[in-house]
Amino acid sequence: QGQEAAWLYLQPLFVNTSSNNRVEVIAELSVTVQAAGGQPVSFRLDELGSWEYDSATGYLSWTFVSDPAPLVVGPTAPQYPIGLFIAPPSWYWAAGRYQLTVTATRAVGGTPLRGQVTLTLTDEQVAYLNANSGGFLQVSTAPAS
Repeated sequence: QGQEAAWLYLQPLFVNTSSNNRVEVIAELSVTVQAAGGQPVSFRLDELGSWEYDSATGYLSWTFVSDPAPLVVGPTAPQYPIGLFIAPPSWYWAAGRYQLTVTATRAVGGTPLRGQVTLTLTDEQVAYLNANSGGFLQVSTAPAS
């Protein structure tokens, strides 16, 4: 949980599998989160970054890399950005199952690329997030069915 809204760190993977040398440009990434039985909520991409491990403390820390920017995906240049997505103000994680839809809008036409995964948060995990605002919790995702 962030101080003003929920945070979500995701790392989608984009690979160009065409048999030519053309590149594809991903102009925008977005995520929609939907709780079981709830309304979809749009998270905005706030920044791209990386995780740094501190061997002295045994903790990971987030390092800002850039503001959101187009991604160039070529036959020999896959992209796997780590993005911080932020929920609308006052929307926070609660226990339950969520379906996440990642949408990648292409710079030049074409149907947007979409991928879906699910994640489940327990009461204990949400209590941890609420007690450690600004902290993070690794949660596994599963393919959406």
